[in-house]
Amino acid sequence: MTILYRVGEKLNPVDMDEGETFFNKAEGTTYIKDRNGFIIPINTLDISGETPEGMWTKFGDGTLIQRGEVIITPVKNQPSLLTFDLPIAFNHASNYTVTFIALTSRPDIVKNITSTNATTGSVNMYLLRSSATTTTVRWMAVGRWKD
Repeated sequence: MTILYRVGEKLNPVDMDEGETFFNKAEGTTYIKDRNGFIIPINTLDISGETPEGMWTKFGDGTLIQRGEVIITPVKNQPSLLTFDLPIAFNHASNYTVTFIALTSRPDIVKNITSTNATTGSVNMYLLRSSATTTTVRWMAVGRWKD
């Protein structure tokens, strides 16, 4: 039987209410009771959220997908840097990929969008454009939130 704890006291899973979560100290796992009475480890669930920086979805297998928009006013014909924070951190800086789409009526004048030196919680985005027009860029990052 799985032994669950609520603020230091032992609790039988049968005593859990629907939607209630509990932590198993021995396993280091949090469980939730679903509407059918099943006790499910939370790390098998897909969990989503939103912050001012964007939206994110954590999958039970450890995959993390994040997305959002940023606005940059580039310098004409020069790589222009914008550093932005991710909604939540990935587990390793080398363990995720970011893709970008410039929202513009003139995609032909956006020459390149790339990122370098990413940390677990932020991205350095460079935009090269043949004009200094303020540009909205949608981004999506895919990586891991757990190993």
